[in-house]
Amino acid sequence: MRIGAGLGLDPIDNFQLLAESRHRANYAERVAGSTLLPSASGPRRAQFSRRYCRTYNDMLLLRSALEAIATALETSTSTSAMVADLERALCRAICPGRVTIALASEATAAGDKAIALRLDGHIVGTMLAESVPPSLESEVNDSLQLLAAPIAAAIAYRQRPERRRREAGTEDIDSLCRIPNRRAFDERLREAWERAGARKTALVMALVDVDYFKTYNDRYGHIAGDGCLQQVASLLVKRRGGDDGFAARYGGEEFVLIFEETPRERAIDEVQHIFERLAALQLEHAGTTLGRISLSAGISALIPTRERTTIELIEEADRALYQAKRLGRNRICAGSFVSKGAVVAKLSGPKRSFAAANAPSFGRDDDVARIMSALHHGRMLTIVGPRGIGKSRLLTLIANQAMNRLHRSVVFVESELLRADMDPATALASACDLTIEPGGALDAVTDFLADREAIVILDDVEPARAQIRSICSHLCARTSSVSIVAAADAPLGIPGERTIVVPPLDDDASLALLTVHWGGNLAAADTAAARGIVRHLGGNPATIETAGEWIHRVGIDAVHNRLAALGGVYTNPAELTALLSTTPLGT
Repeated sequence: MRIGAGLGLDPIDNFQLLAESRHRANYAERVAGSTLLPSASGPRRAQFSRRYCRTYNDMLLLRSALEAIATALETSTSTSAMVADLERALCRAICPGRVTIALASEATAAGDKAIALRLDGHIVGTMLAESVPPSLESEVNDSLQLLAAPIAAAIAYRQRPERRRREAGTEDIDSLCRIPNRRAFDERLREAWERAGARKTALVMALVDVDYFKTYNDRYGHIAGDGCLQQVASLLVKRRGGDDGFAARYGGEEFVLIFEETPRERAIDEVQHIFERLAALQLEHAGTTLGRISLSAGISALIPTRERTTIELIEEADRALYQAKRLGRNRICAGSFVSKGAVVAKLSGPKRSFAAANAPSFGRDDDVARIMSALHHGRMLTIVGPRGIGKSRLLTLIANQAMNRLHRSVVFVESELLRADMDPATALASACDLTIEPGGALDAVTDFLADREAIVILDDVEPARAQIRSICSHLCARTSSVSIVAAADAPLGIPGERTIVVPPLDDDASLALLTVHWGGNLAAADTAAARGIVRHLGGNPATIETAGEWIHRVGIDAVHNRLAALGGVYTNPAELTALLSTTPLGT
């Protein structure tokens, strides 16, 4: 809301008109201004002292100002933020210069030109117009005098809950970084969520984390660590685009940004700009391979509905942040988008490997038993099969068997790491959670695994097949108790390699998997239509999952009738999707 927007004039024309019309007494009108004041039942309209506005334009100005003050009260989360909003509004709309509003708790403006902001006999602050053309100083000050009472009331209204929170020890400003804290974020997120829901627009949020901050603290000390966080906070609140975002400290070395009425792509650009400005500062971090402070970020975007909550927005951003860290840090993840950036790893000694998550077997118990038996007779095993046959799920089952039954360490290199813009040796070091010297990833992994009984699992080696073959040969030659299991489209051709071909799922396992992705009940799903569908899918898990999603969307009979009419077997998910999306269903 622009103060004085009702006049339809720029600041200079506005004040020239006021200067001329103030000599016409017959235009004077009596008006009563109003602003928002607190009450036991919430905000209410309350009258402040009546006065005479000397012109009709004064009345329009006052009314517009009250609307702007109400908007600032509604959208701001602190007194300082509200004051900044009002200063910008005054400068843009009515003052051909600069307006400074100082709170009573701050160093107030000195001199006779400062306008006192009084409420109930108490001064809550001062207001001063600066750099105003001399010919307009009188008119500007007269208009600011007119607005002093409602601005003072707004400041007092905003300060009361802040004072109560300070007394209760729950202030909304982070004491270290001097930006809004988690409490303020929770309040702002709730308000922004409601506004986005009313507008039916997406609300965008970013979680930003300082890479390897604990290592920085350990190396440089907590005072330097505090300074690092303050530098990052400063970048977050002074970003490109001005006042269209909100930044807060989420906790520890993690920060959060909220973007309202902002497309996700623009939010990505804003966060990338923060990354670039931080890189330009070259804040030293000798504990990482990058040598400077860097950030990782996860961005989420949701359109609020009655069924959704703010928790979903936070969880989506948290998952994206985890993905950014897993892919090497120093990057932004937002849905399928992953920004480019140098991989960041810790320097110095190794730590630990990590475990893969559990997963249902869907008829793969016999295949797991065959693979575990093969590991007793050789150290290099390649699981071979076409795309979508379920090699990744099978590797997850093997990882759990190795940890839970054989009590062996597992290093699980997921396919996302091998597809990322890092070499396979660095991806392996990252999966081991190793801190590495620049260029020494393979040596660090070899030293880490040399005396361990471990299983290295490599999911989908095809993007870096030749390099993986070299790494596997190196590890087999330099370690004594390490076994390697790789998933590939064809054997790697390594000496001593054993190969197991992954077979298609049988009909019962296919039906169980179809039911999970359909969202149905297995007993109810065991029908002629369901079994007819799985016979067209060739036991390929990826294609079965795709079919289940289509059944959920259009119904089992529609999918069954279409596949029965076309005939054939479909083991490519993309081909099945193209077939079902371009052909009328239900015939």
